[in-house]
Amino acid sequence: MTTRVLLVEDDYMVAGALHLMLERMGLDCDYARNENEAMNLFRRTIDSENEYQIVVVDLVLGENGNGGAELMKQIRELRPQITSILCSGYTSSMVVKHYKEHGFDFCLKKPFSWKTFKELLSENLHEKTMAY
Repeated sequence: MTTRVLLVEDDYMVAGALHLMLERMGLDCDYARNENEAMNLFRRTIDSENEYQIVVVDLVLGENGNGGAELMKQIRELRPQITSILCSGYTSSMVVKHYKEHGFDFCLKKPFSWKTFKELLSENLHEKTMAY
């Protein structure tokens, strides 16, 4: 079974780079630009063979300053056990500083390298995603 990832990022350039990284790692990745698109994709796959095992979420989505945190709250209500990664360039944000309190398992501070992203997924997510 291929690990499925939902990537939520409003910056097209960043999303493209992350999507490419995920696919090169052999992961099946869908992309959403905002909370509404993400929830539509997420709800369609719940309890199916296409269910997501990982979500990668930007903190700031469009005009909504903490849209990623609100999105994660909704996702956790539906799938409390999902693996989640917060990505943000806003390192002084309280959500970034206390990401676990906001429902995220991991946090990557932008900009980060391909190596850092790959290591996080390889070292920390393998066992958790294999439990599905």
